[in-house]
Amino acid sequence: MELKLKQKTTGAPAGGTELGTAYCQIRSLESFRHDGAEIARIRPQRREWPLRHLLLFVLAVMSFKIFLYFDMGAAAYGAKIEELAQGGLTDRLAARAMVLDPVSEWFVGGVRFGRW
Repeated sequence: MELKLKQKTTGAPAGGTELGTAYCQIRSLESFRHDGAEIARIRPQRREWPLRHLLLFVLAVMSFKIFLYFDMGAAAYGAKIEELAQGGLTDRLAARAMVLDPVSEWFVGGVRFGRW
């Protein structure tokens, strides 16, 4: 009784392009039963933390805060945060998120005073 395992990566369906092949990679594990029949099983993919997506989200929020700060001005931005802080739950959460953090303040100072 010989058991052979081989890892196979299949690409896009028949007629697929190279881009499609890279996009839909399916990993399967093939084994042979004792009677010689080949069995293909799909190996479950291990999920990883979407660190790249989280970092891009944080970058987008920080960019939006900086854009609003430059668009509205310091006084109007602070007044808007104070107004949001007095509202409901969603407004209070938005006010907490829109407060300038040290990295955003450093970036605003660099752009405003021409350090870069």
